[in-house]
Amino acid sequence: MSDIIINDSNNGIRESWSEQHLIQAIVLLEDAYSFRSIAHKLSPSNILKLYRLYWSKWIQRLLTLIVSCQLLLIFIQYPSSISRTSDLRKQTKRFTLPCTIQIIIEFLCLIIFYIDAIVRVYLIGLRNARKRPWIISYFIVTTISMIDLIISTNLGCQKKTINIRYLLRPFYMAFISQEMKKIFNSLRKSFLQILRY
Repeated sequence: MSDIIINDSNNGIRESWSEQHLIQAIVLLEDAYSFRSIAHKLSPSNILKLYRLYWSKWIQRLLTLIVSCQLLLIFIQYPSSISRTSDLRKQTKRFTLPCTIQIIIEFLCLIIFYIDAIVRVYLIGLRNARKRPWIISYFIVTTISMIDLIISTNLGCQKKTINIRYLLRPFYMAFISQEMKKIFNSLRKSFLQILRY
């Protein structure tokens, strides 16, 4: 408990604030500073501490690193585009990641994306999560990618299959970036206005 004195014309009124009130105020100020929505749970202090931990810089940098790893896989998968020279006359063997290592990395990334989505839904509540199309699409894209990865694993690495998850990878880059979300939302609104006229 900490005492806060509120200035009054007659005399100072001493009011006590609990630790939970202070954490709520800190979380709301951090949300405003980072342009995040305030539609999330505010009641138990342990949820607020988990919320602050989730939005801490090192957790967000870890998620950015995982998304970057997922996106950079495309350059070392078959057919690889990494070569020592761009001269077509000197065709050297291109570096490709072994299939089992690639599948393990992709599987771990997708599991982390599932954990991330579950933590987000837990922090904002199921009722608020149903109103957010980005979180719903996060679950859908991750589920489709996981199903596609399982199918590719069962068919074998050397089979030429159409991998839908390769096309869905840029979604994760858009999901972790607030600016990309705003661009997509403004494009969607502009496109709907164009369709009306």
